[in-house]
Amino acid sequence: MELMFAAAMLILFCALLYTKFIHKEDQESVIDFNRLSMSPEPLTRVMVARDEECPTDILIRLSKDYHHLVRMHVASHPKCPVDILEILSDDNHVMVLSEVAGNENCPIHLLEKLSIQHYNPIRRNVVRNSNCTDALRDNMYRYSYKWNNGIPTTPAN
Repeated sequence: MELMFAAAMLILFCALLYTKFIHKEDQESVIDFNRLSMSPEPLTRVMVARDEECPTDILIRLSKDYHHLVRMHVASHPKCPVDILEILSDDNHVMVLSEVAGNENCPIHLLEKLSIQHYNPIRRNVVRNSNCTDALRDNMYRYSYKWNNGIPTTPAN
């Protein structure tokens, strides 16, 4: 019960930080983005990465974060540059790769790279991406692997 209370207080604290520091209209807000993006608390960095007003240079810094949730939200950000998506497409976490595949800024060559992953969330976001071509969808369907107790068999004909 005490742990749930502490978690609720942490979420409330992060929400307060978010409303107090991030949504200022003046130049000072960039400084607050800077400070909050260096917070030791991963949830605070996630909230910075989720904010639509987050500057690109902060997204670049957060794309190198050790916590996968921060990188995941950077990958899903609508202003995430293509070069950061390229770097994040080599990430080792499925959730990050899935968000890269779902980002509308993701170019076709990255979608092709991600389409060979066998994890369904990644493949689903590749197919749903508006940049995905019909040829890539057909290729993914034609060469999808059938699984037998977790072991890939031959490609489907």
